[in-house]
Amino acid sequence: FYTGASVLAILMTITPYDVPPGLKTEPNSVEINLSISTQDGRRVEGAILTVSRLDTNVKTPIARSRIQGSKFKFYLDGGTYRLIVELPGYMTESRTLTLREGSSPQSLSITLRPSSTPLFIQRIFR
Repeated sequence: FYTGASVLAILMTITPYDVPPGLKTEPNSVEINLSISTQDGRRVEGAILTVSRLDTNVKTPIARSRIQGSKFKFYLDGGTYRLIVELPGYMTESRTLTLREGSSPQSLSITLRPSSTPLFIQRIFR
């Protein structure tokens, strides 16, 4: 098991990876108010929010941001998106969000559950 995990870790390290841009924080379409909490009541510091657009042929992430604190506001154009929240020590949570241009602000609340599974393993099985 350890040999396989080591080989997997090396492969993931040498795989080329493009970092998507950060999320837009200026009003341009629909305001999203994200609230993140943990089931065990610990502070949320350094969670990673990844946004992918689902209504296009390209399913790669369009934005990624590290969130400091439990509340985060950002803006997205109309469309269908997958939001993924990751925090070491917790299960990765995913939500699908469909937005219409010019719609009212959307509020989204996500509660993270404790986990002993490393994030890179969770990403493989996502």
